[in-house]
Amino acid sequence: MTPIEATAARIASRIAGHPVSVSCEGVPRFRLTDGADALGLVHTLVDVDTGTYAATATVIELTSQVCGPLQRFAQAAQKPTRCLDSQRQTNVPCFLGTPVARGSGTPAVCWDTGCYSVVASRHSYWSAYSRYSLAILVLAHEAIHTQQAVVGRPRPGPELVETQADCSGMQWMRWVAEQLGASTNDAQTIANFFWRVQYPRAASVHTSRPYWSADCRPGGKLDIRSADATAWP
Repeated sequence: MTPIEATAARIASRIAGHPVSVSCEGVPRFRLTDGADALGLVHTLVDVDTGTYAATATVIELTSQVCGPLQRFAQAAQKPTRCLDSQRQTNVPCFLGTPVARGSGTPAVCWDTGCYSVVASRHSYWSAYSRYSLAILVLAHEAIHTQQAVVGRPRPGPELVETQADCSGMQWMRWVAEQLGASTNDAQTIANFFWRVQYPRAASVHTSRPYWSADCRPGGKLDIRSADATAWP
């Protein structure tokens, strides 16, 4: 077991509520039965007669596209999601996240979902940031699948299996990032980045297997936060 596999297993076990191991296979991607590619995989066994899980899922397989960024993030003393604020001469989260208008003149990066204020504005930088954010989400997402798949527990409906894993996983992202060494404010901005930039894309990218849900919002049916929570996700 590699150090990142051990760290990821500890994180996943906390989310799942039971011991979970993580394997970094190093393969490019997993091919799903519907022809789509996946960055992670949890094998589950369902009793077709009762619709309940016949075994508890305890193994998560992750591709190198997930384990690589997770390892680099965990090993970095200065997290790659933090930038030097030249005005204040201090390191701050790179994604400030405030929506801004196109052409406003403020430091910002733009996606199809909108423009957001940032500290660093290089396109290559944000491509890497996206990979770190996605890797953290995938680990949390697959851990939610192991939380779902407990022997005797009803399997969520087809429309909920992935939407629940994505939304619940997103709400665990801040904690996961903290376990990998991120500061609290940086961990929150990584989760904010996924919510604002990457999560909306799931509505159009994944058509045969829904990952996006209108119920994934503060106060929505997929909100798993405690009653006194103030930050989202």
